[in-house]
Formats: sequence, C-alpha cells, structure tokens
Amino acid sequence: MGQMSLRFATEVRHSLHSMLGFLELAVEEPLSDRQLVYLAQCRTGADRLLRVASDLWELSQPESPPHPCSAFQVEDAVSEVVDLTRIFASRKGLDLECVFPAGSQGRIQGPRGLIQDTLRRLLDNAVKFTERGRIRASAGVRGEGEAAVLELEVADTGNGLPQEVLAALRSTDNMLPEQGLSLPVVKRRMARMNGELSVVSSSAAGTIVRLAIPVRLEPQEPPTEGTRVEDSGSPLLRILVAEDSDDSYFVFQSFVGDACHKLTRAYNGSQAIEMAQTGEYDLIVMDANMPLLDGYSATRTIREWESTAGRSERMPILLFSADDPLTQVKLGSAAGCSGYLAKPATKAEILKALKFFAPRQTTLS
Repeated sequence: MGQMSLRFATEVRHSLHSMLGFLELAVEEPLSDRQLVYLAQCRTGADRLLRVASDLWELSQPESPPHPCSAFQVEDAVSEVVDLTRIFASRKGLDLECVFPAGSQGRIQGPRGLIQDTLRRLLDNAVKFTERGRIRASAGVRGEGEAAVLELEVADTGNGLPQEVLAALRSTDNMLPEQGLSLPVVKRRMARMNGELSVVSSSAAGTIVRLAIPVRLEPQEPPTEGTRVEDSGSPLLRILVAEDSDDSYFVFQSFVGDACHKLTRAYNGSQAIEMAQTGEYDLIVMDANMPLLDGYSATRTIREWESTAGRSERMPILLFSADDPLTQVKLGSAAGCSGYLAKPATKAEILKALKFFAPRQTTLS
C-alpha cells in the first residue's frame, strides 16, 4: 500500500470517529425501538468499514505496529471478548461456551488489546461460518516465566472455511483471499509475534483454529488482607483541544460534557502554540492533521518554548489522531507527546484517557 492509500486509511478513520461518535451520542437519547435498530445497523456497518481499513493498513506494513504490553489476568481478558461475541452468536441460535483448563491460568505480561482483537477475529469467523450448533473457545497458559505460551483455541460445528481462505492461510506468500481479511491478519500477527497458527477445517467436522502466543507469566502475588483502595475520582481539568474539525470537536465536547471539564478550542497548530504559551491548561489534546501547522510541529514548538522559558514542568500533550499507530508513535515521540489516543475512540476510551492524565505532571529532564 502506497502513501496515498495510507492517507486514505487515515481519512477513513477520521471520518468514522465523528460518525461513530454521533451514533454513540444518539443512543443516549430517548428513541423508538425501530430507531435503535436502524442505529445499530449503522454502527455495524461503520465498524465493518473501520475493520477493513485497519486490516488493509496492517497487512501493508513491513514491520509490526507497536502494541502496548501490560499485566493482565487471562480469564478476565478472554471472558470480555467471549461475552460480547455471545450476543451475536445467540442471534443465530448458536451456543458459545468458554473453557479455562484447570491449572493453566495466571496473570501474564503481553499485548492485551492485540490478543483480545485476535481472539475476536477468530470468534467472528466462527459465528460467520457456523449456521447451527455450537462454538467453543478455550484459553490457557503453559510454561513458566519468560518461556510461557498463551494457548487459544476456537472450535465450531460449521461448514468449514472457504477454500480460498484456507489457501491463503497455508500459503507462504502474502496472498489475500477473495473474502475476509481477518484470518490473514491473524496469520501475519502470529509470524511477527513468533507465535504459531494451525487450522483444521472441513465441511463435515467444522473448524478448529489454534494459536500459541509467547508471553511472560507473572509470579503469583499473595492476597493482601484488610486493604481497600477507594476511587476518589478525577479532578476537573482545563483542557486545550486543538481540533480543526467541527464534527470531531462536537463529539469530544459532548462525550466529556458530563465530567464538567473546562474546554478551550484551538482551530489549528499555530493557534494551539499561542494559546499554550498564554493560557493555563492542565492538558492539551492535539489533533495531528490541521491547517497552517500540524499537531506534531505544534507539539515540538511547545516543547522548545517550555525549555527556553525554563519551565520546570511539561504540559501533558495527548495526541488524538487518525494517523496510523506507527506514524503516531514515531512522529509523536520525536515531538514530545505525552500519550496517544487513536481515532475513532469511544466515550469510555476518551474519559479513561482524561482520567489518566488528570493527576499526572511530567517534570522536564
């Protein structure tokens, strides 16, 4: 995929951010059952378009996109995905069960979001190609420490995968099937993560997909008795939002409205610099692609000004962009961004990001 295609993917994500945001806001209002069905169908179509754009981008990359790692409980992460997929499986009359082998659970260190998305792709394919019967997901960890492996399996009683999909999975070339990109994306991910993928599929017995993903098994920590952490909530923030799109700003403003944060808007990078130097803000939310001056250049200029002015604390700058993750991390890190949030983002994701930055202050080195 060339530079023009990458730009196309960015524009798709940017447009979908506004579209999905308006849909999320719409369902919060009193609506008839029929209206809710229409909006749900719009959401499904938008999610599908976003997935296709993301798949094409990921398959085009010569190196693995960055994915943050964290420590998490296998059972919790897998259950989240299965519980969501169970809703769609039940609409087709399918039974979806989840199994965790005894003695194979634990807390691991790994890319939780990537693992969950990969499992979701396997379950989505199982629902798609299974007309009746059941789907069974299982997850467990074998090995210890740095040598641990997360084993995921999805089995269904469907009619088997199309031959072109199987051919694409078994080929050593980067061939794409005529329908469906999810499993080729999984194949590419396993190769980049030094994992293993195996697929057994037939029209008579259904399909079994197995993944083995290298992870690190965290040591078990003894429970601490008598300790309870209270959530004191997040303080209100003075936020400078650098965003040229009226739709995107409206969605952001509506999402954070109930939190009562004080928002000030800059319409381009040059205005963001001027307002950052003359105003008092707890956080800057910076779009990447703006007229006059882009967000990366604006962030770099603000950091240079902070150093020249001898400021002892850096203003947190959250890059909120539809650019691909590689571009965000590469250019954003070089410019001095404090964090990254990808468009499209849900209300929960935006509020979580604001909560993360609320109590934090970064000291200049």
